[in-house]
Amino acid sequence: MKELGIELLFQNVKDKKIFLTEFMNENGVLKEQIGYIGDDLNDYLPMQLVEFVGCPANSCIEIKKIATYVSEAKGGEGAVREIITHILRKRFEWDEIINKIYGVGI
Repeated sequence: MKELGIELLFQNVKDKKIFLTEFMNENGVLKEQIGYIGDDLNDYLPMQLVEFVGCPANSCIEIKKIATYVSEAKGGEGAVREIITHILRKRFEWDEIINKIYGVGI
């Protein structure tokens, strides 16, 4: 995670909805500022709190129904990368990010 520049990482969260609600309130984060990637029913309630929901191709049907973007890749097979790429391209930030990381224009 350090290599990716990830500053906050939370694992083994039992109640994701409560955790996310508290995190948003404590940090002044709006739903429009959050993207959530998940694949199963334990993600359903916290997904209701955010603007963007992404999920892998092999997610349960209930999650696919509420997803903003469903990856063509399955979980563990590049779905997160595809979803992040989708977001960055939609925000017209992909080329800038690639240039910053790899020093090349695409």
